[in-house]
Formats: sequence, structure tokens, C-alpha cells
Amino acid sequence: EQLAQRLLTKPEESAEIYGRIQNRGMAQVLFRQTLLATCGWRCAFCGLSLGAALQAAHIIPWRKATVAQRLDPRNGLLLCATHHALFDADILTVTVDRRIAFRPGRRANRRWAEADQHAAVSVACPARK
Repeated sequence: EQLAQRLLTKPEESAEIYGRIQNRGMAQVLFRQTLLATCGWRCAFCGLSLGAALQAAHIIPWRKATVAQRLDPRNGLLLCATHHALFDADILTVTVDRRIAFRPGRRANRRWAEADQHAAVSVACPARK
């Protein structure tokens, strides 16, 4: 909890904190705890607040991220499992102006089921303001 709090208040120290841990599993747990606190236990895309379904997603993927970016909460989104999978598959993305964008071309050769549209399209174009 102390390390998560430190990441919240001093994200620029994420490389130093990662250096102390040097265990990907522990780093992932810490990253998730930090995002839960930062994001108020809600999926950034749909608002789901069931903790068991919330996951920490890296904007710059772990394998491409620098040591500093791996734990930096500014490189993360708290997403439900469904939206995390759609984000990782590049079907949903976040634009530079922080809008959710739907990329239908990623499944151009397959038909979208009603549930697919509900999970992806309605999130990319939310009715709520």
C-alpha cells in the first residue's frame, strides 16, 4: 500500500520503485492497486465497478515500455476484462484528445453480433454526457 501511495503522489519515481521490486507479478499487483485508487474502482470505458472484473491495462505495452513506464500510473487505464481485451486487440483505443475510438476495421471479415456492438460500439459513442 505504501508503494502504491508513492506511485500516486510521485509517478516520476516509478523506475526506482520498479527497481526495488524487480518481479513482474508483484509489479502488476502494485500497478493495479495504484490504478484502482487513481480511477475510483471504475472501468475507464464503461464505469463498471466490480473489483473482480477490473484490470490494469498498459497504454504502452509492458514489453515496449521503459522501466519507468511500467509502473507509471500515467501509462495505465483501469478497464473491465472485456474492455481490456478489446483495447489490447486494438478494437477500442483512446485518441490523443482522450476519447474512446472504435476501430471496426479490425473485424472487417466477421459479422458483429448484437452483444459485440453493445460491448464495443456503445462505449465508443456513449450517450451519457
